[in-house]
Amino acid sequence: MKAYIVTEGQSDSEILKRLLPPEITSHVEFLIGGGRYSIQSFARTLLVVKQLPVAIVIDADTEDTPSIEEQRHNLYDLLNQVSPGIPFDVFFAVPEIESVFFQNRELLEEILDHPFTDVEWEMGKRHPKEILQTILGTSSTPVYDILGHLSDKAVAVLRSHPLIRQIEGFLSSVAILS
Repeated sequence: MKAYIVTEGQSDSEILKRLLPPEITSHVEFLIGGGRYSIQSFARTLLVVKQLPVAIVIDADTEDTPSIEEQRHNLYDLLNQVSPGIPFDVFFAVPEIESVFFQNRELLEEILDHPFTDVEWEMGKRHPKEILQTILGTSSTPVYDILGHLSDKAVAVLRSHPLIRQIEGFLSSVAILS
């Protein structure tokens, strides 16, 4: 069975393509929703028209748990209205999907060849996209620079991030591997 992963942007999809195991990604179609509100409409359409499992991955843009839970509840209510038994799940990257890189300081320092100050590291946990852009100082998306430097060992470490494990668990549970 095939499934869909809908993300806000291309770099979000690229992170997931690299960090989810190949036995998962080979059965998944990645789609770009184009922003938080577009994703809602896009996911609803997929559930109604394609009637295949959908994983929605959105940046929470906050660390405030009550706010995240309210967003999750609202999105679940919206999607439940059109999902006649079709599995879906909503995954919030807290605060942004780039936070997966900030789970292991030594690893990220090695990948970027940049020793983080304590302040940079703490800021990176709260504003990962912004800190990566500042450190890499590139006009392109820093995610591509990071993904291009990931060893298999680094990928294995990053796969242990709770967000990646939750997405993998959902996709495995909807039997995309059969």
